[in-house]
Amino acid sequence: MRSVLAGEGLPVAGLVTLAAGSRGLGAGVLASSGYGQGVGAQGGYGPLLMASIDRVQADLLKPECAKDFKNVKNTINKAGKVDFKDMGTPKVDKDLNPTKDSPAAASYNSVTGAIRLNSQINWIDPDDTPALQGKKSVSLTLLRNEAGNVLGLKNSITAAQFMDIVIFHELAHYNGNIGDPNDEKVEQQLWNDCVKK
Repeated sequence: MRSVLAGEGLPVAGLVTLAAGSRGLGAGVLASSGYGQGVGAQGGYGPLLMASIDRVQADLLKPECAKDFKNVKNTINKAGKVDFKDMGTPKVDKDLNPTKDSPAAASYNSVTGAIRLNSQINWIDPDDTPALQGKKSVSLTLLRNEAGNVLGLKNSITAAQFMDIVIFHELAHYNGNIGDPNDEKVEQQLWNDCVKK
């Protein structure tokens, strides 16, 4: 199965531990936008995103992660503005690879500067993300795919780590200093420098 983290966004094919408390901008930004207040376009994932934003912003303050970005202050501010959008249900072929018209798991819009996570991804349990294979409903294993096929890990990763690496991936499109995050080696460096604990 090919990488799910290719393209301008994060296409979907084959990661939830919450940090206690709020350390960064995430809580304020999302609370003011109504995230985490029921289910809707954000799928009730607001608290997960707030926790992820807090972790990402804290990780960006660490020298090993900060060096991967051109301007850490701007990147921290951009991380605080990540939100959800219903980009549609992922679509896959017979081998569970994303089709050309499959919605992304996340995207960075270089015109508006927006970073959005697809609310159709099961962010609570990404290994049970619904997708369409033609007209048939299937379930994707995003944690195992990201860990094994993209990051080269023997073990899976958590849902929280998946959300964090997805955000770092999109932030690298915005302000990265180490190359194209669609390159698996760049994605692995983001993992090692910023997410892996």
